[in-house]
Amino acid sequence: MTIDAGLIGAVLTGAGFLALAIGAVGLVRWPDVFTRLHAAHAAVVVGAPVALLGVAIASPTWTIAVKVVALGAVIAALAPTAVQIIGATAHNSGETARVGDGRETRGGPTS
Repeated sequence: MTIDAGLIGAVLTGAGFLALAIGAVGLVRWPDVFTRLHAAHAAVVVGAPVALLGVAIASPTWTIAVKVVALGAVIAALAPTAVQIIGATAHNSGETARVGDGRETRGGPTS
């Protein structure tokens, strides 16, 4: 029994898109910029490379596959840096995190 590369590619691409969709729900669902960044970061770092790996497996030529895998590696490598910059900028501009009961908290050391 052989498994077609197209089928493996379709399953991986679907799994990646599912992770991206769950992250999109998190962007709408969560209350503040920090938790939204967490949802988006997790979705991009997991979802995009898995989806692109599926595209690479199903691609007709090796050159396309190598380019798509390289793109997935760049996304996985640069997404944490982008999230760090956005989170630091939000924190420095006075954005507050919300705790479970709706109160806002500034975070940082308590003294």
